[in-house]
Amino acid sequence: MFGKAIVRGLLRNIVLFVALTAYTFTAQAVDIEFVTVGDPGNVGELSGGGAGGSGVDRICGAVDHVYQIGKYEIKTETVARIWGFSYPSRA
Repeated sequence: MFGKAIVRGLLRNIVLFVALTAYTFTAQAVDIEFVTVGDPGNVGELSGGGAGGSGVDRICGAVDHVYQIGKYEIKTETVARIWGFSYPSRA
């Protein structure tokens, strides 16, 4: 069986690990700006060859409900950096 000192050491290390993990994930505040996409019922418009473009005809831009979307693109590399992960460069 484990001695009391070993058990105390393990418990101390577990508590330290949990505390550091919680700090790591709560210390990084990130503000993401959103914009509202609205106009429910908007029927969209024709896109493709029938609209003077190329490709298959389809209706684009139809909105059936209001929602929010991020105003700026967020890349995987950015999220990895914020969370402290390494991410292979594509350069």
